[in-house]
Amino acid sequence: MKKIEIVTRIKTKIKKYLFTLINSFFHKEIDVLASKRVPKYLKEQIIAKATEEAVTRLKAHYEPYEIAFRDTKLQLDEQIEQAEKIREELETITKEKQIYLAEIERKNRLDYLDKMATAVAHNINNPVGIIRAATDSALQDLKDDLFDTKTELKPLLRRVFKQTEHLHNIIQHFRRFATGNRETLGLININQLSQQVIDYFGVQFQQPNINLNLHLSPHIANTYANAFLLEEVLINLLTNAKEAVEKQKNATVWVRTWVKGEKTGIQVEDNGPGIGSDLEQLLFSPFMTQKTETGTGLGLFTSYKMIESLKGKLSYQNRPEGGACFIISLPISEGNMNENL
Repeated sequence: MKKIEIVTRIKTKIKKYLFTLINSFFHKEIDVLASKRVPKYLKEQIIAKATEEAVTRLKAHYEPYEIAFRDTKLQLDEQIEQAEKIREELETITKEKQIYLAEIERKNRLDYLDKMATAVAHNINNPVGIIRAATDSALQDLKDDLFDTKTELKPLLRRVFKQTEHLHNIIQHFRRFATGNRETLGLININQLSQQVIDYFGVQFQQPNINLNLHLSPHIANTYANAFLLEEVLINLLTNAKEAVEKQKNATVWVRTWVKGEKTGIQVEDNGPGIGSDLEQLLFSPFMTQKTETGTGLGLFTSYKMIESLKGKLSYQNRPEGGACFIISLPISEGNMNENL
């Protein structure tokens, strides 16, 4: 009960009791007060006595309420003080949580940048190798006086220029990924985004001899999302799949885009050991990991939150043939493609 309601009730009871008390007393002396034979000073004494007795009785009757009110006030003050402490603690916890989540996001961003930097290093090797081989061959021909500038110079320059363009695109993509706005939304073509990630990141699957297969849906669908967030999630799922099958024979990872009803999305599958049934319900919880040495348990949790922020869902199911299958599901949006995304 609120303090104001308690005080109001006490005041009301006091008024009623005071009225009853005085009325009862004066009813006994009404004949005396009405008599003309009673002197004025005696009437005044009767009224004074009645008033004094009424006040005495009122104090006696009011005292338990005063004690109760005092105790209630103390209890309310203690509860208000406790509530204030709880509020301050919640504010502190909220601030600490925000700082912690920001640190998690920063760490994950650094992890993704590290993965992308590794992909950049792999991707740069090919054009650099081609440029080096072409120029070395041309220099050797010049040294041996076998290089015909009229017929061979222009094709050589075109070949070098093509590879430098490739290098430029690789660096620009990495720069956009590292500094891109992850809050702006736009229409995204799932097929195009998946192809871009595979073209850029897929080279990492070549070294451990992992078969990486991309199956694009024949049905084209756009979703309203952020391209950088989707890239991060897809790269994280591909990295997990790659690590899961590295020791497998005939290691294979599949990336499939799909359209079903009002939903579109991407599936990442592998023929690794899969996820134990006892861990499935905790899969997207923070600090949940099967990696004993390198895992932080934040990758899937962060990916889940990213897809959730795009009004989508990240889910898991075991492959019937064995292995893991992660499914990104997003709502379909109609409209023209945003050229900036």
